[in-house]
Amino acid sequence: MANPTHPCFLLPGWSFLPDMWQPLIEQARQAGLDWQRLIPLDGVAFGRWLHSEETFADWLGHEVRGYDLIGWSLGGQQIIEAVASGRCQPRRATVLCASPRFLADPDTGWPGVPAAQLRALRRQVSKNPAQAVAGFDAAFGVHLPLRARCEDPVALLAGLDDLARWDHRAWLADCPPALHGLYGTADRLLPDLTWLPHGECAGRIRTIPGAGHDLPFTQRAALLAQIYS
Repeated sequence: MANPTHPCFLLPGWSFLPDMWQPLIEQARQAGLDWQRLIPLDGVAFGRWLHSEETFADWLGHEVRGYDLIGWSLGGQQIIEAVASGRCQPRRATVLCASPRFLADPDTGWPGVPAAQLRALRRQVSKNPAQAVAGFDAAFGVHLPLRARCEDPVALLAGLDDLARWDHRAWLADCPPALHGLYGTADRLLPDLTWLPHGECAGRIRTIPGAGHDLPFTQRAALLAQIYS
């Protein structure tokens, strides 16, 4: 694997803090890779930026060219939204376990999360954020050691609002050249992967047999190979 000469910004999933990427960064360091190129971003702040009029450079606080973006779950959907709307122009945009549409669509048979389940999750977030996060993990197979998580109900609800709002199916169907992806065949949040782009995209949108929604934690070697290719 070759070291890149450009920064690689990392976005966490819903309720996760930027430090979720530290095990991946440490593995890159131990492997002798240029781990300092891996820069975690605050997903809540990135979500706020998506609804602002700031440029990406203004939000970062400096101009950057030739960068990569990698996001997991909600972070992946944030990246899709940023690229599809023209807010960002990364060299490569890699999404991990990111659904083009989080909510189920009864009209088309899209197998997303039922609206009633999302409403119940929102109510739980308002009452007890920690329990809501634990319930989400249990429902979708995110089995991780206890670690700090976002428990700000305002931030958590904003993330759920974005998940409910976005529908990127048409954009992903065209599979823009900058788009890359990794998905697990055992992802309980995405039980049906037949929508993944095929054809010329086959080398850029890949699946990992047996991997679940917690792919960034259980498939770090495969993810590093993707980042440093």
